[in-house]
Parts: sequence; C-alpha cells; structure tokens
Amino acid sequence: MIATIKVGFNTTEIVITKDGTTAYALSANCGACMTADVNHYGIYPINTATNEPGKVIDPAVTMIALDPNGQLLYALNGGSDTVTPIQVATNTAMKPIKVGGSPTSIAFTPKGRFAYITTASPGTVVSINTGNRKVRTPIKIGGDPTEITLSPSGELGFVIDSGHVIQIDTAVNRSEKPIVAADYVVIPHSGGFGLALTTSSVIPLPFGSSPDAVAFTPGGTTAYVTNVGDDTVTPIDVATGQAEAPIKVGPAPDAIAVTP
Repeated sequence: MIATIKVGFNTTEIVITKDGTTAYALSANCGACMTADVNHYGIYPINTATNEPGKVIDPAVTMIALDPNGQLLYALNGGSDTVTPIQVATNTAMKPIKVGGSPTSIAFTPKGRFAYITTASPGTVVSINTGNRKVRTPIKIGGDPTEITLSPSGELGFVIDSGHVIQIDTAVNRSEKPIVAADYVVIPHSGGFGLALTTSSVIPLPFGSSPDAVAFTPGGTTAYVTNVGDDTVTPIDVATGQAEAPIKVGPAPDAIAVTP
C-alpha cells in the first residue's frame, strides 16, 4: 500500500484523467447522510503525484464520467435532474444542464460530440450536443432505464430498461423494440461484438453461474466474464464466441479490469 487518502465517507466511484495527474473520487461529505441524502455527495479531485485531495466540487452528485477527450468531467445530479460539466484543467463547474428526472447513466459518442443520458422519471434517453450544450428531443423509453452503452461507432445505443436491452438509432434519435432480456450490455472498444448479461447467463451463450461483469482486452479480441455464482472468470474469444476453460479466482468476483 502506498497511501490512504481521506476524501469523505462511502466512496462509490473514481475516475482518472487521461494524463493520470488527477483522480476524481465521488464521496459523501458527512457520515450521517451517506446512505440517504444525495445532496451531500461531492467530487474530490486528488493530485496523484502527492496523493493530496483538493477542494470538493459540485455537491449533489450521483455519478461521474469523463468525456473521451478527457477535457470535461460530467457529473450527474439525481437530486436536481441536471448534468454538470466540470473543466478538468481548472476543476471549475460550469452551468448545470437540465435533462429531466433522475439521470442514472451516461455514455459518449467516440469523439465526445454527443452525450447520452438515461433518466428514470420519466423513462427517457436524453442527448446533449457537448459543443453548444443544447439538449435534443428526448427519446421515450418508458419503464426505468438504468444504463446506456454505445457501439464503437456511436451509431447504436443499447439501453437496459426493466430487464431488457432496447436498441437506439442515434442518427435518427429513435428507439427500437427490445432485443433481448438482460440486466446490462457491454460493447468492446473495437469491433461490433456485444455481450448482454442476465442473472443466469451471458447472451448469446451461457458461461458460468451468475455472470456479473465483463472486461475486454484493448484490441477487443478477448472478453473476460466474472461469474459470481461459481467463483470463476471465463475468457471468451470474441471472433468465434467460444468460451475457454473458466479460471478459478476466489469468492464472488463482481468486477474486472484489464491493463492497457
């Protein structure tokens, strides 16, 4: 262990800038409010050279994500139904953008021209032109969309809504019929292969018991699926869709990452 950095309570998320100089941690500002009051969650910028946290920015945050260019950090504010862009160079919060009730997830087109946000109330997908900060007409999804992933080209979106994957055509800003029943979908950085995860299998093929997370190698040739139910990780050849022998890793693996 190098150091322990004090940033608040119940830290739920962390993202690191492309140059590696700053890490942003999402934490509660007080112990009493960390389970119920989202208005007390904020972003702590951490200098990775000194491991020193800076002044907390943009309270009332429920999720954070960096744009593909690494210049803006986007904060989803579930309490105020807004998205706040934050300038990474200065850690300055810009004017919040109103997107609708309870934004839950965000995804960017490859060059960061558009940001797509799911909102729970009502159930929609809202896209923002990141250049002029204008909000386009929301796509009606219904139900309770909780996660969105874009294809490598940015032409298709995949939304998890009430246990189904709904495809979105980003060119015409329109949703299609649900394509599979699943908990979430993962698209690799290259190629067109996608995996939709259910509580008991990976679509289109079952691998292990209760798959919970997926990570792809940088070239997108192999996907690694964690299987919470049987304590394994299954490598999958993306080109053929074939699973290799599961790797025993220990109790209930529920997250995975691959080095560059």
